[in-house]
Amino acid sequence: MASIIYVFVPWGVSVGEKLNIIVVISHDTGRHIGCYGASVETPNLNRIARNGIVFTNMFCTAP
Repeated sequence: MASIIYVFVPWGVSVGEKLNIIVVISHDTGRHIGCYGASVETPNLNRIARNGIVFTNMFCTAP
């Protein structure tokens, strides 16, 4: 978990500033979310994706 948090910490953050980190984990979602170009309406996830980091290269360790 510490390595995941490290990825999200921007280098320009001041010492006293608090970060908001949201990790969304779901089963079998794939690219069926609006921020990945799907036609499914997910306005809140799209807003979070627009203002944050979206991973586009994902792997699954189990079939």
